Amino acid sequence: MLRLKYRNFQQGEIFFTDKKHSESPNRKREISAILTPKINKIIQQWGNAAHHSDNYLFPYLKDDETAEQEKTL
Repeated sequence: MLRLKYRNFQQGEIFFTDKKHSESPNRKREISAILTPKINKIIQQWGNAAHHSDNYLFPYLKDDETAEQEKTL
């Protein structure tokens, strides 16, 4: 969830690719979910204030972090 960016949101839905739970390592599964009022409230409360498409939804990751740095979150 921390890797979601504002560009993953379109017309009241969240779109992302699930690589971890795919049947094959090379196979990606596209997932979409409807933004409910509860989800919108969480985003308003905890989300990144700058709603640019390249910004992460939640302000905990930065683009220049390594995979090891991400694991510490």
